[in-house]
Amino acid sequence: MNKSKDYKIEIHSINNEIIVNIDNNPTKVFLQRGFYYRDAANNKKDNGPVTPFAPHIHNYAEIHFFLGDDCSFLIDERDITVSSGTMVSIPKNMYHVPRISNGTQHCAFQIDLPISEFKSVNISTGLIEEFFKEINNLENSDDHSRIASYISLFASFFIKAKKLHANRSTDYGFIIDSFLGLNYSKPIHLADLAEELHISTKQAERLVVLHTGCTFNTALTNNRIRAAEHLMKTTSLSISEIANLVGYESHSGFWKAYKRYREQRKS
Repeated sequence: MNKSKDYKIEIHSINNEIIVNIDNNPTKVFLQRGFYYRDAANNKKDNGPVTPFAPHIHNYAEIHFFLGDDCSFLIDERDITVSSGTMVSIPKNMYHVPRISNGTQHCAFQIDLPISEFKSVNISTGLIEEFFKEINNLENSDDHSRIASYISLFASFFIKAKKLHANRSTDYGFIIDSFLGLNYSKPIHLADLAEELHISTKQAERLVVLHTGCTFNTALTNNRIRAAEHLMKTTSLSISEIANLVGYESHSGFWKAYKRYREQRKS
C-alpha cells in the first residue's frame, strides 16, 4: 500500500453511507473519513503510540481493523490490547479511545447492527490486506460494491447466526434428474432410486414417468446415450471405451441402445 499519502487520522466525521446486505437484511454502513486506509506512521508523535481521539461515542456500533504493531483501546477505564490481524467491535454509546501504534495500518466504519459488547476477532491478515487494497482503489472509483461484500463478511463475525435446519427435499423431479445424471455410469436399478426416495419401487416408477415422461430404464438409457454422444464429439476415445464409461459392459449392448435412441428421436 502507498504509505506516502497523508491520511489524517484525527478527522472523525461521517462522509459516506452505503447499504450492505447482511443476513439478507439491508443494513446501513457509515464510512468515516477514518474508514479510508490510514497509516499511523504519518502521524508520528515521538516514538510512542498515537492517541488522536478524546473519549467519544457513536450512534451506531463501530468496527475497526488493524495491521501492524499491537494497539489498544481504552474502554470504560479498561485498557485492552489488540494485535495485528484483529477486528474489533464497539457497541453504540460506549465511550472509547483507540490508541494506534506508529506504523500500524487502520480503518474503521460504523454499522447499524445490534452489537452489544466489545469483541475482538482474529482473522486472516491476508484478508484484511485485500480489504485495504479495495479501500485504496476507491480513490479512482466510486464503486463500493466490493467494499460492501467485504463488510458483509466481516459483520457476520459479530452477529448471532440463526440456526438453519435442512429439510429433506421433496422436489422429486430434481432428485430423479440428479440421481440419473450422477449415477448413469453405474449398474443402477429402479430399486436404487426407490431407496434414495424412501418409497416403494412402484411409487418410484410412477414418479419417474411423471417427471421424465418415460420409464426408469428409458430415462437411464437416455442419460447414458447423451453422455456418450458428448464424448464422441469432444474426445478421441474408442466406441468400446465410451461404452464402458457410460455404463455398458459390451460394445454390442451399447450399439443396440444407441440405435434405438436415434430411431426414437427421428420418430
